[in-house]
Amino acid sequence: APRIIAMQHEASANDAKLKDEYHLREAIFLVLLSIFSSCEGLGPFTGAWLSANPIRTYDPQQIGLLYALEDGLKTAMLPATGRLVDWTHHKRVIFALGSLLVGLSVATTVFFPQYYWMLLFMKIPCAAGLNLVPLSLTALTLATTGDEHFTWQVSANKVGEHIGCVVNSLAIVYSAYHFSNSSGEALPLWSIVPLGASVVAAVCVRGIRADRIDHLRARGISESDDQADAQTCQGGFRNLLHRRRS
Repeated sequence: APRIIAMQHEASANDAKLKDEYHLREAIFLVLLSIFSSCEGLGPFTGAWLSANPIRTYDPQQIGLLYALEDGLKTAMLPATGRLVDWTHHKRVIFALGSLLVGLSVATTVFFPQYYWMLLFMKIPCAAGLNLVPLSLTALTLATTGDEHFTWQVSANKVGEHIGCVVNSLAIVYSAYHFSNSSGEALPLWSIVPLGASVVAAVCVRGIRADRIDHLRARGISESDDQADAQTCQGGFRNLLHRRRS
């Protein structure tokens, strides 16, 4: 009997250690995803490229229209993309899809700047991707992190975002200065940085295991909620209003 009890204690200790390892793995990949996702897109380099590229240069009014269209589409798509992330059980796929959409927009802007209508059209998938990536990353953080580690994980994700922004900016500037033609014009090789970040982020999301994702928790429904609440709450703002009324 004592031997059986000792074996049970050893099994419990191994299970606890395994859970910690699972949490550590998901925590590391969430930070990596934060780093790579913050490197996606061109950001302020969009205007710099469009106003100085050797194929076609744009005036400030045209560049401003592109920025305004992107911001407007992001705002208009936010409720629908948020509902999609709440509803789906394929949050890793949604994250990867968003990253690839942003990468596609970057490739279009860099390699086809002569087609203004194409740049305008590509703002639709770009806006969708720029919404899906942070929303799905937040959902994955909620779904894979316990209450005792959640604050730490969010802080680590934010540190990863800042690291990614700094590394991305330095890498693009370095590439633009060191990869240029004989006349001093920057070659589009610097676009490898955001394009590579999109692809790596889409691949790295598989590091978060599907069996570690709690989809109810990702929608803001804790394990202590009863089944009625789980069926009533739909996630997002509706879940928040339901909790405020109760």
